[in-house]
Amino acid sequence: MLIFALSLIPLLCLLDQTLAAIRIDRATPTAAVAYKDDITLFVTYPRYNPALADTLWGYETATGACLNIWKSKATAAGSWDKTVNMMDIPYSTEMTILEYQFSSSVGQSGKRSWTRVTGQVKAMAREVYGRDLGLTQRIQYMHAFLIAKIRHKAHFFPSQRSMLDSSKRQWHGSLEGTILRFSLSTLQRRKEDGGLELLDIEANCRALFLPR
Repeated sequence: MLIFALSLIPLLCLLDQTLAAIRIDRATPTAAVAYKDDITLFVTYPRYNPALADTLWGYETATGACLNIWKSKATAAGSWDKTVNMMDIPYSTEMTILEYQFSSSVGQSGKRSWTRVTGQVKAMAREVYGRDLGLTQRIQYMHAFLIAKIRHKAHFFPSQRSMLDSSKRQWHGSLEGTILRFSLSTLQRRKEDGGLELLDIEANCRALFLPR
């Protein structure tokens, strides 16, 4: 896998030269990203299709690796014309990239991604409720797993207030299965002030989009 990953670097560099790069959030503009053996391409105009096909064909000839059309997906975003043939890759209404849900619009993508992560956080909260953990250990679990999962999603899609409130109700309040039974304002205080330094997840998510 390491050798395969290294062999992808020339392809990614060539794709960045072939296609028009796009900027996602504050990241460096790019036309292609890869994780293991999965590659995601951003094609902004149909006129790039011939150059894209030539680039991939050259890589296949040089390395022996082949694009698997049947495991590939294309998603049309915005006003993209779905009649445009993308190397015979079928169009899909949505796809998952690194646990992010993408569809034809930013609003739908964000809503589906947040709905999914909220369900995951609730399930994890119910699971830890029955464990024999002290309050400090529960805070550590929330930071390492629940809040970390929400922050991961918030790096890309701005947090939705309703989703955050739903998650917080699951780990704080009087409901059966709630992880914590103490006031959040108390738990979020510094330890020297009688708290446990629980992160304010809503403020934390908003801070991710502050100008740098």
